[in-house]
Amino acid sequence: MKNFFFLLFLILPFGMSAPILNQTGNLLQNGSMEGGNFSPVTSSSGTSAAGYWYQWRNSSTAPTTEMITEAEMQSWYGVNVIEGTAALKVKTYGSSDGPYTVDGFGHSAWTSAGINNVPYTFSAWVYVISGGMYISAGSNAYGYNNTYTTKVGQWEFLSVTRTGNRVDELLLYSSGASEFIVDSLWLNSGTSSLHPYQQVVPESQTIALLFLGILLIYGRFYRIR
Repeated sequence: MKNFFFLLFLILPFGMSAPILNQTGNLLQNGSMEGGNFSPVTSSSGTSAAGYWYQWRNSSTAPTTEMITEAEMQSWYGVNVIEGTAALKVKTYGSSDGPYTVDGFGHSAWTSAGINNVPYTFSAWVYVISGGMYISAGSNAYGYNNTYTTKVGQWEFLSVTRTGNRVDELLLYSSGASEFIVDSLWLNSGTSSLHPYQQVVPESQTIALLFLGILLIYGRFYRIR
């Protein structure tokens, strides 16, 4: 029985939330997507549900943004958020709708780093529920560089680099009527992403189930009482 509780103790940490990454080098405020409004925000322009991010529509219907918890992410989609205990959910009804931010929206590190002809790389983790989306780095006056999602129903790491002109605006826009979740955003100067976490690892509940299976086998063969 002592062995049983010892193994159970080993399993418990795998059900815990992923820690918030060290944000050193990230020029974004709220890059971990922990701060914001956990009630839906439907608006054609103005503040989104995520802190330091606004939202915009280019189609005829306003998008909706909402912060969701890790428990909701697990219940609805069977996966964890990427870091911390929350993520941003976005629902759009047309193309080029969704959250955006600019250097003047309180991102003090981004502003102080300068924006003229400095290469920047913007990265994000995205979970597409339906449709598709893209991340952009650039300027409304000088254009954008984009990277598009290619997967549905799983987390995908996206990164886009812009090497010339201004990088004073970042977009999380839909490719059409879409629903998606974004988490763990990162902006750094330079031509490659410095995001410390760029590959998917097994979900915590998957690891826990694996250990539980081992535990059950252990109990069967060694008759834990």
